[in-house]
Parts: sequence; C-alpha cells; structure tokens
Amino acid sequence: MTTDISTLLAKHPSVIHADAIQDMIKPLKNIGISYFSHARIYSDGSLVTNASSPEFFSFYHQQEFYNFDIHLSSLDCNKSYVLWDLVPHYGKTEELYRLGAQFGVFHTFTIMQPSFTTNNFYHFAVKQGNDHMNQVYLSNIDLLEKFIQHYSVCLANDSELQQAIDLAFKPDCNSGGYFSHSTADDIDRQEFLKCIQQTKQTFHLSRREQQCLQLLAKGYTAKSIGRELQLSPKTIYFYLDNLKKKAGLRTKSELVKYYWDNYG
Repeated sequence: MTTDISTLLAKHPSVIHADAIQDMIKPLKNIGISYFSHARIYSDGSLVTNASSPEFFSFYHQQEFYNFDIHLSSLDCNKSYVLWDLVPHYGKTEELYRLGAQFGVFHTFTIMQPSFTTNNFYHFAVKQGNDHMNQVYLSNIDLLEKFIQHYSVCLANDSELQQAIDLAFKPDCNSGGYFSHSTADDIDRQEFLKCIQQTKQTFHLSRREQQCLQLLAKGYTAKSIGRELQLSPKTIYFYLDNLKKKAGLRTKSELVKYYWDNYG
C-alpha cells in the first residue's frame, strides 16, 4: 500500500516527532554533522523516507524531489560512498542539491547499503561553507556506520518512529530519475580486478625459506619442519618470521594462504 504525499506529511514522524529524531542524531553532532536522512527503496519501487529536518523533509516531498534523488540511480547499489560535492549533477538533481543549502543541507555524504529486499541510502550533511567536512566523513566512516546501527536500533524500538515504514509511496519512474555523471561511471571494475588477480604477490625467498613455506603449507609444524630439514626449531621460527616480514603477514595461517595463492 502506498501513501499520497499530503497524507504522508500529515502523519510522518519526521514532521510530528521531529524532537525524537533530533535526540536520535545527537551522536552525529559530536563530529560536526547537523543533518541526517534515510531513504529505503524496496524491490517493488516503493520508498520510505526519514529526515532530521522537518522543514527540508516537507519541502523535499512537496517539490517531488524524491523523483530525482540518488535512490533512483541506475547504478548498482553495492555498498559504496558518495561525496556529493565531487559528483557533477544537473537538472532537477542539481536543483535539489542547490536548494538544500537553504535548509542547512549541503556538503552531503551518502552511504549506500544493499540488502536482500531493499536498498538503503543514509545521508549526512552540514551547512554550506563547511566543505572541510568531506575529509571528516572519510576519516570517520567507521563512526558513521556505527551510527547507522544506532539509528536502526532506535527505529526498531520506537513505535512512533516506526510509523514511517507504513508511509511508503512510489516515486514516478518516468520522471527522469537521478541526473548525474561521475568519472566512476567510466571505471571498468571487473577488468581492474582481473588484472590484479593475474599479478602474483611473490618476493625473493631463499632456498630454506621456500622449503619452510612449502612444508608449512602441507601441514607441518615448526618442529616437524625442523626434523625434515635437520634444523633446530629456533632456526625454523627464524625463517618463518622472515617470511611473515617479507610478505607483510602476521600469522602462520596467512602464510599458508600466501603459499597456495602464489605457489600452489
């Protein structure tokens, strides 16, 4: 069941329970972020939205900007990050971003997270003129993802905020969608990964190091390697430590994987 926009604005917790949402986003203010919103789009095309600014939330829906936002992107929604300042937008999408500044919603950073039945878009923003926040976002992605977990728990435990889920509506699929072009669109990820996988991460190993690595990969312990090579366990540990340093690894299991990836 979908909801018309006037009903949505009259009943939506982003409007009628704005104080509760402001309380929920208090952790973000400790790292300088003043705005948060969430868009969840389902496999049938219906959309659920939430935002910390009731004024911008109302304006956004009244102007039907949901028809031109990133949740309608034709890109695959892999887990990814978007700095809006660095992505060229045009048409109604550019208008959305420009007018958002009037409501203190600018220098936006979006975390896109897919799930089995939905795609989720989490937006963080600040007032115009704080472009240094782009670096803050990138330096604190771990904190933003922890906030997303906090938000999800708060939403699940608050029956009033959960009402947003019942106010789903469908954007206009014929509106033109998200207007953007990024150099990322031209990147061939599959070809990049193919090239990387063809590169063996090999280093120069001494004859003894090669012997130790091969036997370790076959399941030998340090003591049994020592017996096989007629060397003391202390010497074997020395060779294994050298191997870890050369390969930038920390554990024996990582050494075993390194062997099978590169010599097996």
